[in-house]
Amino acid sequence: MADGNFNGTATQSTASGNTHPPSVLSMALAAMRAPDTTPGTSLQQTFANRDTAFPAVGAAPGSPSALGRRRRSHNGDESDDEDEEGVDNLDAPSGNATPASGSTASTSSSPHSSLLTPPSPSTITNHNAIAFASQYSRRKRLRGEYEQALQEFAGDAPLTREIKIFAHILTVEQELKKIVTTTPPFVVSKALKKNIRTYSVAVLLSPKIKSYKGDAVTNIVLNIIKRYRFDVPLGIEHNAADWGTIVTAVRDGLTQLRSDIKKLIIESMPANRPRTAHMNIYTLTNKMLFNTAPMGPTVHQCARVAFMRAMYEAHADAGDKYWDELDNELATIFEEAHGNHQAFTRAFQAVLEHDRSNHGVRASYEIREDVFNETQEDVDGFVTNSQ
Repeated sequence: MADGNFNGTATQSTASGNTHPPSVLSMALAAMRAPDTTPGTSLQQTFANRDTAFPAVGAAPGSPSALGRRRRSHNGDESDDEDEEGVDNLDAPSGNATPASGSTASTSSSPHSSLLTPPSPSTITNHNAIAFASQYSRRKRLRGEYEQALQEFAGDAPLTREIKIFAHILTVEQELKKIVTTTPPFVVSKALKKNIRTYSVAVLLSPKIKSYKGDAVTNIVLNIIKRYRFDVPLGIEHNAADWGTIVTAVRDGLTQLRSDIKKLIIESMPANRPRTAHMNIYTLTNKMLFNTAPMGPTVHQCARVAFMRAMYEAHADAGDKYWDELDNELATIFEEAHGNHQAFTRAFQAVLEHDRSNHGVRASYEIREDVFNETQEDVDGFVTNSQ
């Protein structure tokens, strides 16, 4: 228990004397540190010979070691894959161009020369731009008026294009404003209510929680909603009205949850019945989790519920102030622990052992220490970072 684990109910293992094979990591580290005694088989040799397995970057496009992948057409000739994908660049006008006198430019025999050397803008005619727009619109599956608009745009003067672009931007902004103004007020869905309930339970049963009431608990649940979103629209926290709806739903959900937990605690200890007839802590905690934990409650969750039940017995006449009394008692434990996690854990271990001895039949159940609850682990992180 000194290390933060609850003992006494979990199965303990004993030393068997068997030797275990070294782990994969140990073998990998040993191999890495061993000297290389086999020439020609080291990783350095393998990477030194990589040029035999991979093409050279500077190889000619048609050579077997070319980096670019080639395909064969139906007639057996090689062609580029990018030609099959469609045209992405506007090439220079086709035809036999005669170099200017004194020019030292030479023609390339490579099939990629037209793509590697971009044409001068002055040589691109409106006809070529419109033809390219027609091809590109088909590739992008533009039809009807959209295809025609792109072709007209290709033939426009630069200033005309800029005006059209800005006009379209203003049109989109105008339509977006209409959508925003006509959006109905946000309504909390059933799915969101269920998620609020599930994560609120994990917050109240977290071994990291320092209080069960107040804005601190509400903010933890709200931070979870901001992180996981659920079905909440992006940016809703910047809309004061809609975000206020979610805040109200979380507060109401926590209030109802505290009421349900208190009711379960009272029902777990029926009046005029022997303590052995009380609900044991394992069953009570599982009921508070609404049977959503397939592997059952964790030992820390059971300890927190045992603390709630013990405080109800001590403050049975507190009425509506029960949760205030619970917060006061919890604050005392934190103060006395002085940040010592082991001391804090021992305190809750004692509370759990007391509950097991005074409610239900101890031998009728077992609280396993190897239970892992992913939701609870995530929530514990939120609780730690939010307090």
